Amino acid sequence: MLPQGHEGERMDLSRIVRPQPSERWAMYRMICPVVDAACAVSGLEAFFEYPQPNGPNKRLSADIALMAEGRQTPVWLVEAKKFGRQVNPGMIDPYLNPGAMGAVSNGSQWIFKIAGRYLSVGPLLRPDGRVDETIYHRLVALIATVDEESALALSDEWTETWAATSKAAGPTIWKVSGGKGTRAYHEKARYESLQEAAAAARAHASSGTLAAVLLDAIIDAGQEAAIGYFEVNKARMIWWLKDRMRGARLNLTGKHMEMLVDNGILDRIGRQNVRASIKMHDKNVQMSMLKAGIPDELTGLAAVFAINPLRT
Repeated sequence: MLPQGHEGERMDLSRIVRPQPSERWAMYRMICPVVDAACAVSGLEAFFEYPQPNGPNKRLSADIALMAEGRQTPVWLVEAKKFGRQVNPGMIDPYLNPGAMGAVSNGSQWIFKIAGRYLSVGPLLRPDGRVDETIYHRLVALIATVDEESALALSDEWTETWAATSKAAGPTIWKVSGGKGTRAYHEKARYESLQEAAAAARAHASSGTLAAVLLDAIIDAGQEAAIGYFEVNKARMIWWLKDRMRGARLNLTGKHMEMLVDNGILDRIGRQNVRASIKMHDKNVQMSMLKAGIPDELTGLAAVFAINPLRT
């Protein structure tokens, strides 16, 4: 089952690649060809946007799931990220249930997590823009495995702990436009109390949206924050624990609710007490993105602002 516009083409190992700064480009031009080549060997079938329940976070979906005929659970789960973005195992962790092998890739660097062990493979693109054939064949062979033992046997570089690697050199990323766009959302007003900030944010959030429902609950309860201050603009309400350290960021646009929350706060609340879906943030592994699509999934979120994660 291929996504619209994807025809399962194989990667041309002789061409010079000009990467673009988007997840879609990395997905269709770099990741899918590797996965397709592996499936041609293994006989697995690729499914896209595969919903993968994980405890209370019921609405997560992996970009690619590789399925075997007659098996109800995925053999592989693959998550795609924007080309050039630093990747880490936390970006695939939320999707993995026991028995599933996982990988996250920005199109060039691949990080695998299998049976609690980690392996980094790449970069697939050399600085001159050509595909590294050795890395390509190594990736295809690894993803073509259908069980953990076979995958682990392909390398003696698997580790039981993850150590971040430095960003690898690669080709220049091709950007069509250098325009900066509007700075309307850059202007922020500062507030010392949660009640003042919530009232200002509520003026920007459309009635009926889940952000508005959450703000109304905070205002009606007269709730205040444990520490810090707030900044509000047309798009966001940001809770700063101290300068340059965010506790939470609530998006004010859109019908559904999205809130970025410090992981220390979530751990103190107890992730099992939060009904919204939770996914580690792509750029900042110290924070997680919470998403709610129905009012019931707002349960536990007002408690975020009552936590002081700096208290020892």
